[in-house]
Amino acid sequence: MQKVIPVFLAMFLVLLGSGTAMAASTADAGFPWWNFFFRVVNCLIVAIIIMKFFGEKIGVFFFGRRISIKEELAGLEDRQRYAEKKLQDVEKQIANLDNEIAGILKEAQNEAENIRAIILKKANEDAEIIHKQAQNTAQKDADAIKRRLRSEIAEQVVLQTTHLANAKLDKKDHERIIEESLSKVVFN
Repeated sequence: MQKVIPVFLAMFLVLLGSGTAMAASTADAGFPWWNFFFRVVNCLIVAIIIMKFFGEKIGVFFFGRRISIKEELAGLEDRQRYAEKKLQDVEKQIANLDNEIAGILKEAQNEAENIRAIILKKANEDAEIIHKQAQNTAQKDADAIKRRLRSEIAEQVVLQTTHLANAKLDKKDHERIIEESLSKVVFN
């Protein structure tokens, strides 16, 4: 039925146009009904032949196009639903991204604190080692200075004693003073 309606509509427009054309072409006041009748029959025959040979192709063309448009719209609706779902997924990922960023920042801060603690511990250990080495070096230098001073003092004492002993003492007193001086220097 849907295929027939456009055909009859087209025939009606053709008949309307042909009736107007016929009315304008005749000079007499009467309407040539037989001529009009044959024209209508002629249009019906042409319409039946077109429907017989090309009706299905015309129907497929017009109604196939309608079906393909419906299918395209259905496909577009499916794609729209898919796009909306994808959009929701992306929005969820963006929301989760903020949480992930906060987690990564917290993890990085914890790791930085751990690295800082390790570096400070190592620096303190190194400082302690350097401090002990400096104390050892200072102690060794002090001991070396003490030995050198004792040696110099002993030499000075010996020289002074020898000088005094030669000037005022006899040989026996001289030896006794040297012995006492040496024993004091050696024991200190």
